[in-house]
Amino acid sequence: MLLLFLAFISIDRPCITDEYILQVGDKILVSVSGSINFAYEQTITPQGNIFVQSPIPEEIGTLESGFPLSQGVLESVHIAGFTIKDALSLTEKVANKYFKNIEVSLTVIEFTDLVYVTGAVSTPTGYPFLPQRTVREYIGIAGGPLPEGNIEEVKVKKLDGPEIKVALNTTVERGDVITIPRAYVYVRGAVEIPGAFPYNPDFGAAEYIGMAGGPTERGLVSKSYVIKKDGTKVSLKRAKIEKGNTIVIKEVFLKWWQDYLTIASAVTTVIIAWLTITK
Repeated sequence: MLLLFLAFISIDRPCITDEYILQVGDKILVSVSGSINFAYEQTITPQGNIFVQSPIPEEIGTLESGFPLSQGVLESVHIAGFTIKDALSLTEKVANKYFKNIEVSLTVIEFTDLVYVTGAVSTPTGYPFLPQRTVREYIGIAGGPLPEGNIEEVKVKKLDGPEIKVALNTTVERGDVITIPRAYVYVRGAVEIPGAFPYNPDFGAAEYIGMAGGPTERGLVSKSYVIKKDGTKVSLKRAKIEKGNTIVIKEVFLKWWQDYLTIASAVTTVIIAWLTITK
């Protein structure tokens, strides 16, 4: 499991900006610098276009970067279906017809097509859809699974479809929601609050038993055991607690001198009552 986790965090994150294929509805920041400096935001139209614009004498605002925000449409450029790199080349070609000694940059500030990674990952959020990427790669893009993440039970929710368990090499589609569930350790038997508790790789049996409120007065920890995921039972003293394990605290029915004293008292009461009646 450790090797699998290390494999995730070693995944190189792809350059999302260069590989993302622009879609209708994406919002683009177009920045022009050089002999003239200005920038504007543009949403790709239903026809798949953005517009090369020029500054006008009266500016209509200022971006946080300090660029003056202005407008004045010069020409349209069809960029939907192209990568950022190709779209930039197309836009620069048109802009250079109107401005000299300039550089153009395109930045996607809102994505239309997203893949969501949720659950026990470092950075759960929406990420731009990249063709032919796998579930494993998207988990890597999201920073890899947390230690308590159960990557053996990863699920994907399709658009208008059910949530299903998938293999890590499954190809991701537009709008998929990838969920890495959290792993649990179960505590049952003679404890105060039996139940499921979030897995923590730093915890041993004592911590989980403590989370369950500790053993009851009839709980016998020395005779307790752990049920592994494959169904085998291991003595609590020898068991290393792993994801999905169940800790079972044995219950004793005659415990310590209190139980024997209670029984002796009950027997004595019955004998006294019988002697009283028979006199």
